[in-house]
Amino acid sequence: MASSNVVKEIPTRREEILAIAAHVFAEKGIMNATVRDIGQEAGILSGSLYHHFESKDQMIEEVLRPVLTSLSERYRQIAAEVDDPAEIVRQVILDSISEAAARPDEARIFRNDAHHLREIPRLAFIDEQRRELRALVTSALRRGIENGTFRDDLDSDFVFTAMFDMVLGSIRWFRPLGRAEPEHVGEQLASLVLDGLKHD
Repeated sequence: MASSNVVKEIPTRREEILAIAAHVFAEKGIMNATVRDIGQEAGILSGSLYHHFESKDQMIEEVLRPVLTSLSERYRQIAAEVDDPAEIVRQVILDSISEAAARPDEARIFRNDAHHLREIPRLAFIDEQRRELRALVTSALRRGIENGTFRDDLDSDFVFTAMFDMVLGSIRWFRPLGRAEPEHVGEQLASLVLDGLKHD
């Protein structure tokens, strides 16, 4: 039997705690979840968590920042490499669905706790990066309207908000909760959105 050269990185204890924290935040909500809850799930005293993190807010930040950073980098790449507005929208939806499927706990936090996230000063970066994501997508939508690809009665900000409500809501369709695979969900959602954007 041929041996594999693929080496899997072993998560650090800190990374394990963050994964547990993400699940606790998703299950209980960021306002209701406590450091004690996370410590119990991690099998350590809550006080020991402060050897790794200075506060619960820091844990929330470290759970959520990588998601937005990853999406921002990918959206910039799509905007730089793709000219067709419809293809930009399609790729944005596919990548966003893929990210939500890969990080379902984080997606649930964004979906269920959007209001509370805005109340935490340390998380101001979320609104900043969300505005960047919105600008990249709405720019493509406006170009599509201007060049006749998309209908001219569309509100690009409304379309962006609706798209991402659908993306975040899609997590319940994936396994194990649902039967669909992320790739199928992404393609179906992209087709649905683009059919609604384009002229008859």
